[in-house]
Amino acid sequence: MNTETMGLDYVRTFVKVGQSNTMAEACKKLNLSQSNVSRHIKALEESLQTKLLENVRGKIVLTEDGEKVFELYEEAYNKIMYAEKMVIQKHSANSGKISIGCIEGLDITFLENLISDFSHP
Repeated sequence: MNTETMGLDYVRTFVKVGQSNTMAEACKKLNLSQSNVSRHIKALEESLQTKLLENVRGKIVLTEDGEKVFELYEEAYNKIMYAEKMVIQKHSANSGKISIGCIEGLDITFLENLISDFSHP
């Protein structure tokens, strides 16, 4: 398996593991079992032909190569998450309800023109 076919799940797993102090913490963040997390990391290590993580006294430590890969993967992952958030926010901002009221005596035609101008820029 090469890194092109692994997809975002494997990158996400590695990023969350790299951000965590322990494997248990990473599993909790990811909502994955330790065996799935370990499998993702092992597949990445095999694909990249290098060791990415070490377990030192129960804590996750990035190797030298792991630090380099983590920095790039974290940046890419954050950009992908930002792009998704922006698209979702854009679409959700264009939906919903709006209520408009006015004081008594205001010409309704004036209000209709304002609404028309607002909704058709």
